[in-house]
Amino acid sequence: MKISIRGTAFVDTSAVGRVQVERLRQGLVSEDNCTKYFDSELSSVGLSGGRVRLDFDRGTNQWQTVTHYECQRPISHAMLKKLVDSTIGQWSDGFGSDCFADIADEVGAVIDLSPVDNREAVDVIVESTDETETPTYGLLSAAVREGDLNRVRELIDKGADLEEESQGATPLYGAVISGHRDVALELIEAGADVHAVNCRQEDALLATALSNVLTDEDAAAIASKLLCHGVSAAGKRGDYSPLFMALHRKKSCLATLLQKHGAMD
Repeated sequence: MKISIRGTAFVDTSAVGRVQVERLRQGLVSEDNCTKYFDSELSSVGLSGGRVRLDFDRGTNQWQTVTHYECQRPISHAMLKKLVDSTIGQWSDGFGSDCFADIADEVGAVIDLSPVDNREAVDVIVESTDETETPTYGLLSAAVREGDLNRVRELIDKGADLEEESQGATPLYGAVISGHRDVALELIEAGADVHAVNCRQEDALLATALSNVLTDEDAAAIASKLLCHGVSAAGKRGDYSPLFMALHRKKSCLATLLQKHGAMD
């Protein structure tokens, strides 16, 4: 089993020359590894790897902190959460906070491996290395983000957890906010929790209004399915109600649907 934990890093290269910036963009790898600092419970899981990497994603133009592990046996979700929390701790205030200090001083850069110190800002992907194992944590969320409907169906058929969280939200919320209508509808039909909320107490219905990439018609189609599965059109989710946001984003089809189901601004 391979486990990858990835978060956003902050790197200021405004005072760094072009050659030195390119040197940083080739990636940095720590000499130490996170497993060395785990408590006895995590150490007993049998994890290997755990070096801290600073990578630059040229596609998104973003710096990322990445740590990879390997484990010879499946790991529980509770232990996975502990692994994520412990890894973030090593990035932010453990050995990782200083592991690239020398090169940062040498080239004149500022490097912060974990500017947002919380697990909601981190992606976790678990890949099975045993064909007999069921796909586990992170794979469904990754397929949802990409809008890969066939992959989503494949993972659902193999028993993927419909409620796994990535960046503080379930796959259903992720599908809606990312504008993937067919993926969202597939997840609803597969039994995803239509009432689930993210770390800001926002649900999938509110996401139909919040999404900047979901068309009005697609938003109404998803909302209709959510309402048919028992979601209430009334009331706030976090700071806003679905109707308020639908009107604010000028999604008239969605707003009309919500009003027909009892929503009031």
